[in-house]
Amino acid sequence: MASLRPKIIVNKKFIGTLIAPQGERVSAMLGTSKWGPINTVTSITDLTSFINTFGDEKVGGNLTGIKGADLFFRNGGILKFVRLADSDADYGKLTIDDIGSSDLLAFQAKYKGTLGNNISIEVTANGANRNLYIRYANTTESYTNGGVGYSSADDIITAITAGSSLVTVSLSGIGTNIPGVITLTNLIGGDDGDDGLIASDYTTAFTTLLYNESFNYLLTPGVTTDATYLSLSTLLENRASEDNYYSTLIGGIALNESISTANARTATGHRLRVVAPSVIYTNRNSGLKTNIDGSYLACAYAGTLCSLDIEVSGTHETVNVEGVIINTSTEQNYYTKNEQEQLLESGISPIGKIGSALQMIRDVTAYNDKTSPLYEGVIVDIVDYVTEELEEYLNAKIGKPNSSLNRNIYGDDLDAKLSVMKSQGILEAFEKSTVSEGVSSDTIIVTVSIKPVYSTNFIELNITVQ
Repeated sequence: MASLRPKIIVNKKFIGTLIAPQGERVSAMLGTSKWGPINTVTSITDLTSFINTFGDEKVGGNLTGIKGADLFFRNGGILKFVRLADSDADYGKLTIDDIGSSDLLAFQAKYKGTLGNNISIEVTANGANRNLYIRYANTTESYTNGGVGYSSADDIITAITAGSSLVTVSLSGIGTNIPGVITLTNLIGGDDGDDGLIASDYTTAFTTLLYNESFNYLLTPGVTTDATYLSLSTLLENRASEDNYYSTLIGGIALNESISTANARTATGHRLRVVAPSVIYTNRNSGLKTNIDGSYLACAYAGTLCSLDIEVSGTHETVNVEGVIINTSTEQNYYTKNEQEQLLESGISPIGKIGSALQMIRDVTAYNDKTSPLYEGVIVDIVDYVTEELEEYLNAKIGKPNSSLNRNIYGDDLDAKLSVMKSQGILEAFEKSTVSEGVSSDTIIVTVSIKPVYSTNFIELNITVQ
């Protein structure tokens, strides 16, 4: 059987090509957080923006979004994040009394999640009126009515509704007076809703929220199950064939998953990439170093891919993580070359040490046929890119006259686009496009033939000893 692992082969010729830069890629992520909108697609460009929108890690560290985003942005890219939550998710809440000790104002965190429990309310006297302060971390929202204070609960509600990014407020109970004075008091009851997610939560989020979104890679930090990968990659393939959106799921193996178990995975296809092993990660709040599963390593690897030009393979590219771990009981960090070969044979992409850096050994898909171009991750990306570009052009021609003049123009325009891709190093070659009238006069038949630029996986070195 031919070797799958990239390596130096002695007594053979060198084959290679230089590749020009092109474009950037985008990832979508489904994960949990302690703040921010639920079931909403939010574009994030860096970790600071993620934390400002969805909150940081918490002690205990069971949130998947922040860990996935942290590892992703260490390597680059743009992220479309969807926060998921189960039915237990709840808002932090606080009800304060009026001066007669009856319920008056019901405060609720703007979003469900435990971050809301760190928001506090303070009411101070301003003569007969009231000032109100809402505090979170280093942020203070002050409501003083220009320094004169508020004389009614309704005025307080109007001011907070118009100005607060932390809470909402409404009248509660029978209270009608101004609130009584209270010292800083935290909201309580916020719940992230991160403990009860099931596979259907991910597939439903994809079909209802991400189906019509454009992105290159789908990430599900915290999810490593073979069945879920099969369901999601099948949905991605259906979306590609039915609605012309092209994406790949990048997942990872479970913590301490053996090579034999990894090799027995049944989820296959060129719209699935599975990376191995697990990754070492330091909790952003506690500083505790932990080992987390390969789905988080997949986030780091996707960031690497998003930082590369479209025609550059992830093979032998550095993945910026603290470290990888194969077996926590033996503290074995790296696969041997033989183990890497076994994983590649099963369509799993191992990350290991090459020189002094952690790098992807070879960027492959889970496609069954190891001799097919679809086994090579970068070829899938290039073909998807070219297809999207040509479809976008042709879609604008629907409804236009089906004349020989227009068909000739279309063919020339397509060749011009392909020529640019060739100059960018995305394509090695292409044949002249043909555009002809179909059997039906309202149909045109477009034929395009391309040869993507293949990556250099093997170098043949000839040595003559005299």
